[in-house]
Amino acid sequence: MIRILIADDIAENRYMLETLLKGNGYEVVAACNGSEALELARKTPPDLIVTDILMPVMDGFALCREWKADELLKQIPFVFYTATYTEPKDEEFALSLGAERFIVKPKKPEEIVELLHEILDDVHAGRLIPGEPSHKKEKDFLQDYNATLLRKLERKMGQLERSNEALKQEIVERKRIESELLYRNTILATQQEATLDGILIVGGEGRILSFNKRFLEMWGLPSDIITEKSDARMLQSALDKVADPGSFFDKVKYLYEHKDQTSRDVIELKDHRTFDRYSAPIIGDQGQYYGRVWYFRDITEQKKLEEQLRQAQKMEAIGALAGGVAHDFNNILSAIMGYACLLQMKTRPDDAVGDYIDQILAGTKRGAGLTKSLLAFGRKQPMALRPVNINDLIRGFQKMIGRLIGEDIEFTVACAEDSLIVESDAGQLEQVLMNLMTNARDAMPSGGKLTISTSTFTARTDQDEIEQGSYALIAVSDTGSGMDKETQEHIFEPFFTTKEVGKGTGLGLAMAYGIVKDHRGFIRVYSEPDKGTTFKIYLPLTSRPLPVSPKEDEMLLPAGSETILLVEDNANVRLVTGDLLREFGYTVLEAVDGEDAVRVFEENGDRVQLVLCDLVMPKKSGKEAVEEIRKKRPEMKAIFTSGYTAEIIARKGMLEDDINFLSKPVSMIDLIRKVREVLDS
Repeated sequence: MIRILIADDIAENRYMLETLLKGNGYEVVAACNGSEALELARKTPPDLIVTDILMPVMDGFALCREWKADELLKQIPFVFYTATYTEPKDEEFALSLGAERFIVKPKKPEEIVELLHEILDDVHAGRLIPGEPSHKKEKDFLQDYNATLLRKLERKMGQLERSNEALKQEIVERKRIESELLYRNTILATQQEATLDGILIVGGEGRILSFNKRFLEMWGLPSDIITEKSDARMLQSALDKVADPGSFFDKVKYLYEHKDQTSRDVIELKDHRTFDRYSAPIIGDQGQYYGRVWYFRDITEQKKLEEQLRQAQKMEAIGALAGGVAHDFNNILSAIMGYACLLQMKTRPDDAVGDYIDQILAGTKRGAGLTKSLLAFGRKQPMALRPVNINDLIRGFQKMIGRLIGEDIEFTVACAEDSLIVESDAGQLEQVLMNLMTNARDAMPSGGKLTISTSTFTARTDQDEIEQGSYALIAVSDTGSGMDKETQEHIFEPFFTTKEVGKGTGLGLAMAYGIVKDHRGFIRVYSEPDKGTTFKIYLPLTSRPLPVSPKEDEMLLPAGSETILLVEDNANVRLVTGDLLREFGYTVLEAVDGEDAVRVFEENGDRVQLVLCDLVMPKKSGKEAVEEIRKKRPEMKAIFTSGYTAEIIARKGMLEDDINFLSKPVSMIDLIRKVREVLDS
């Protein structure tokens, strides 16, 4: 078997060449440098040697000189196989040493095998003449050898300089990139810490990679969880804090199973905070999954503001509604009240009909009070606060309440012995109590007990948001169905109701809350399911005295004989008002609008002593009509009325501080006294 010796200091090269040659049927012996190859060859000469040039101890050139100088080896073909010395002068020097072939790497495996096979065939056929060294003298060899090494060194130095320059550029570029990365990381870290959001970044293996201080503040996590950086433990801690841990966990599980999904939802915590939660995957350029980022934002205050805005919008809607219907409703009440007054005037004191008339008048007052409550609730009309004895107010409508609640409910009134004087709009406060007792009745469909009581209450320290001071306490208690905590949290919200459709508007308690608040008071509810309900109203006591009741002679309504121009576009109100004025001796001229008023005045100018005029009318307003009349009679006296709210009238530019104004519905007493007062002024 043909034996080939290979010499190469690189193990991988030796292995490759050895495997290639053995695979083609050659026996192979390998050495790692020239000295070792020379020693192996002298012991057992090979049929051919293949050697690298650049090797430690003895390089390929020195090996070739020694090889060709050895009588035992010089006839054996010597082949250089190099990737280092590749220039023509390198090949020229190698062949001058007596080498048979100079092969430059890389070569295809089949080409190498073919070249070596060709050399061996030439040897066997006697066609290959062994190479003879051209350097007979050592001096000549060393001179050419040093020149070759110098060329190689120069090439290496050039390569090294180029490599160093490239390395310098690479270092500069790397430093630039590192600086840019540091800058970007600083910006990102600053943004992460400056944001109001809590940020958590979890790696693909479930380890926590990063989080900011805001995240820790929001979730209040224990220090050991932070140190351990375990997403599983952090998740368990979060589950202990959320109101619905089941859905919270299901969402987290779903997102970790569906790695490409983003998500945004709202979570409620047990401490009543609300978080907006957003999560997105971290995906690389090649689609690789690196983990997931979680953002948490505390939107508790935002939700409160949104709720306040909704409440404000509801109140604005109520105010707009009330302001729109107040005019027509008040005109209707004016007609009912006027005709009831006429009936009352014509009824004997002992006539049973008088009681019915009283109830009609009381009903119209309550209707007017309801309109005022709606307007006050929608901030369209201010309260008219005067000293009121709470006990007298409750006793005043006790009889009516008894009829309202029905016979199957036991109704009890327990008023304090002492007078409880508060500054109140009596009509509005009656509306509050009416609403509470109506609700109590509805909560007892099968009957029960309803109690209204009054007492004094002194808040010495802040209790349940009640400021310190002395209060009149009104308690309305029933033995009805009661309410749970969740219902109690919403009962004072506009449009919230637990009643069936058509049986409740959801405005009663909202108006009650607003009225009590406008009285600088407080309203609280105490209730449990199936254990009844108690509403407590706290109104500040006042030291102001009650208004003095008029003497009997002062209660007589003054009559007159003057001529009054009555201007009213509502026919019913115009007719009943004219009849009332005539009952008290006045002559009444009627007009249906502002233009008609000017015409009637021009025809009867000398007779008219007073204009009683609606403010808002078609064609020409009451104010414009009176101004035109005063151009002819500057001293003309006038009283204006309207069913619109003061705000709407002021917006129309019709309400001035010095005008005489009566708000509809006007009671007979107020109308007659005002007419007399203006005529006598």
